This record gives sequence, structure tokens and C-alpha cells, in this order.
Amino acid sequence: MSENFVTVATFHRSAEAQLAKNLLEEEGIASTLSGELTADMLPFGQAGGGDQIVLQVPESAAQRAAGILAAVAAAKLDDNWEDEAESGADVWLCSICGEPISNRLSTCYACQTPRDGIRASAPRDSISTRQERIRPPDDEPDA
Repeated sequence: MSENFVTVATFHRSAEAQLAKNLLEEEGIASTLSGELTADMLPFGQAGGGDQIVLQVPESAAQRAAGILAAVAAAKLDDNWEDEAESGADVWLCSICGEPISNRLSTCYACQTPRDGIRASAPRDSISTRQERIRPPDDEPDA
């Protein structure tokens, strides 16, 4: 017998809904989204319902899923995140998407990149590397 699915969150942007779904699935919780097409075709609640995208999980995982989503929502940055980022206090920047992330999180909430995935140095430019390997011959000295 299949388990009933219950709604744990609603969204009005499909990108936010997909990020939440990905986060839950990363935690091992199966989830489904419904209403994405309607929300994308009729933005800003024109279909008469405000939050049109529904995120559902199995009933047995609903409490855990709601807790995970609540923890991410609570971890959002303060309005002065730019000042904090510049001072280096309590914030790290994702190496993939550049999103400022609270030090309380170990994974970027925007792209799911782990904090350990930050590169210590920028990758070398492939053009400059190629130019170093292919150097023109030196002028022959006059005899």
C-alpha cells in the first residue's frame, strides 16, 4: 500500500520550489512538486491562489522535512550581510555561485555546494597556460 503525501511548503516561484525539493532529496526524503507550470505561465498569483506550487513528502517524513526547510529559512542572512561579508564576520562566499552563506551552514543553500568545495586559489587561465607552453623561438644570435 502506498503512503499518503502531505504538503510541507508552498511557493510562488518554481526556482525556490525546486531548490527546496533538491534539499529534501539530498537529505534522503522523497518529494514531489505540483503547480510549477501554472506558476510559470501565470506569475504573481494571477491564477487566484498566491502560492501555487505545492511541495509534498510522504506523511512519515513530513515532520523531518518541515524541520529541514525551517532550518534553512531561519539561516537566511541579515540585511547587513554585505558589511559582514566584507569584514569576514560570520559569512563565507560560495565558490560556485558567489552567494554569501552564513557560517552556521556547511552547504550553500542556493546551489548545494559544500563549504569544503571552496578552492584555495583561482584556476589558471587556459589561454595563458597554453601560451607558456608554446613560446616562439628566440631570435638567432648574430654570428
